[in-house]
Amino acid sequence: MAAFRKVVYIDLTKEESWIEERPELYDQWLGVTGVGTQLMMEECPQGTDPLSPQAPVILNIGPLNGLFPAITKGISHVKLPLTGEW
Repeated sequence: MAAFRKVVYIDLTKEESWIEERPELYDQWLGVTGVGTQLMMEECPQGTDPLSPQAPVILNIGPLNGLFPAITKGISHVKLPLTGEW
């Protein structure tokens, strides 16, 4: 399960990527929805324009994907331009 304690950040503006170990994130927020929601709260401050380069797109998979790929899910978190909600 150590692979699920990492977050890959990709900055398309700077054309850079890096990996960060985030064990506290996965210990506190088990599950694909909880981790994605927490990352949105961290990376998308209030008032961020949904169409700006600062608006994150978060893609993640469930913690059991490697064990049971047929029954796990992937989820995406984005800020919607129509409503401004995520």
